[in-house]
Order: sequence, then structure tokens, then C-alpha cells
Amino acid sequence: MSQSVLVIGAHLDECECGPSGTSMKLAKLGYQVVFLNTVGNFRDWSIIHSEEDFEALTREAHEAAALLGARKVFLDYRNNCFPEGDFEAIGKIAEVAKGINPEIALIHWPRDNHYDHVRTAKASLEALSSINRFAGGEPVSLNLKEIIAYEAGIWQTFDFEPDFYIDVTAEIETAFQSIRAFTHLG
Repeated sequence: MSQSVLVIGAHLDECECGPSGTSMKLAKLGYQVVFLNTVGNFRDWSIIHSEEDFEALTREAHEAAALLGARKVFLDYRNNCFPEGDFEAIGKIAEVAKGINPEIALIHWPRDNHYDHVRTAKASLEALSSINRFAGGEPVSLNLKEIIAYEAGIWQTFDFEPDFYIDVTAEIETAFQSIRAFTHLG
């Protein structure tokens, strides 16, 4: 089994906007990188006028992840509606985590001003802390060694003071390309 990394973000572009360079660096080192977005039903966004718009933005999200060497997975929660403390939502995150059995997980910094981010961070931490309990089925021997919080944006977080930095200079242009792949976001 190859080493894997799970990056969890609420909205479809946060794994690309937050830890994109780090994710790409890990993919280059041979890790299987999976981006999990809890908000996968964004049909009610103001930029979505048809099912074709939704499908185009979904395609862009998959392409953006692929540029960074990652695979994209969506849960089906609506924007601004990710539930707090919901065991079903926690279980869905745990199922994805159990399926890839990551060594490293990156999650939202929990002191953010967007409730989808905060709720996703809390649910992610709970799911990752008890993967076998929440995912059900046959227990697996877990590989998880590190859970790292990332900042969605400096304008959104409180008290974020990282205790280490990763040089992503070599990855930065591709990270920008990944973000630019979201042409429907404007």
C-alpha cells in the first residue's frame, strides 16, 4: 500500500487555495494525495445557473486537484449547511479516511470565521481521531501519524500561528495554475 495524505476542506477550492504547494510537494514524493471537500452540492451558488454550470465547475475542481497530483472527492453537503456535531457527517469523513488510510491529514484551522470551515474542521478532527469507530466495518490498522491544520485565508482565521513552514517555491507556479483552473469562480 502506498503512503497517502488526506486534505480536507469545506468548499471546492480550499484544498487548492490553502495547502496546495504542500500537497503537490507530497505528491512529488510519491504520496497518494486525496482532496476531500465536504460541500459538494453547490448548486445554489449564485454563479450556478444550470446543471451544465454545476458540471463544469465540478470538472474544473477535479482538473485543479489533478494539476497538484491529487484526486478530488466530494461529500454532498450544501453550502452554508455543513452540520455541526452530526455523526453521519463525521462518519462520511471517516469512511473516506479509512479508505485511503492516510499517514498525514490536513484540515481547516478550527478558529475561522466561516461556519462551514469550523464545522468541517471539528468533524474532521473527530473522524480522524476515531476512524474505525465512525467508519464501521472491519477495523483497519491505522497509519495516521500527523494531523496538521491549515489556514483557508489570512482574512478568515483567528490566532493562526504555524509552528513550521514548508518551502513550496518550486511548486508555487503550479499552485497558482491550479487556482486559475476554476474559471467559473470568476
